[in-house]
Amino acid sequence: MENVNENDDLKLNKQRFTELFKKSAALKKKNNIVMEKLRILKKMSDQLLKTGSIYKR
Repeated sequence: MENVNENDDLKLNKQRFTELFKKSAALKKKNNIVMEKLRILKKMSDQLLKTGSIYKR
């Protein structure tokens, strides 16, 4: 009986790990998108400070 509960626990833990792994991958993807947008804003900010315009001259 104890072995059955242990197997169920292992299956549940595997499911939880899989769900967490998928969520982690999705968050990493979103983080990469946000970081890229921040890099673009930084470039625009630097350009604005340098030339007074966000457009390259």
